[in-house]
Amino acid sequence: MFKRVMLGLSILGIAFACSQDPTVQQLTSRAKELSNAGDLEAASRTYEMILTREGLTDSLRAKTLFALAENAGNREKHSDAIDYYQKIVDEYGSTPWGPKAQFMIGYTYANVIHDYKKAKQAYQRFLDVYPTDDLVTAVRFEVKYLGEDVSDITDLEFLNSTE
Repeated sequence: MFKRVMLGLSILGIAFACSQDPTVQQLTSRAKELSNAGDLEAASRTYEMILTREGLTDSLRAKTLFALAENAGNREKHSDAIDYYQKIVDEYGSTPWGPKAQFMIGYTYANVIHDYKKAKQAYQRFLDVYPTDDLVTAVRFEVKYLGEDVSDITDLEFLNSTE
């Protein structure tokens, strides 16, 4: 009798644990809440948990990596952010997140790290790989004014051009 009760309790425990396993949507909501509350480390751990899930689409994996990259940047771990963006480009470059990640690599090098050589290379790769993307105008603007202070830029008509 005791063995049956213990077996029954074990089965109930397993069923309860499985029912408590949060969905990807719940984890994503939790990670966003943690980020908004400023707990970026916990948010990163939660995003990492999402990536361990089976059956995620490439787009959802890329979106999660993008969130991790933003989070790393907000923690001033810029090389980690670039690594996450690069992983998106390398593994999920054909998703809508690919061009955004490639742009952010260039942007981070140009406007945060101030490595203009690497920024120019990243922006050129963007133009080579994503020549018709909506961000092309922004990339051309960034390249044209690479290293200049935004307050010194007077040619803002460039933003309206479609060169």
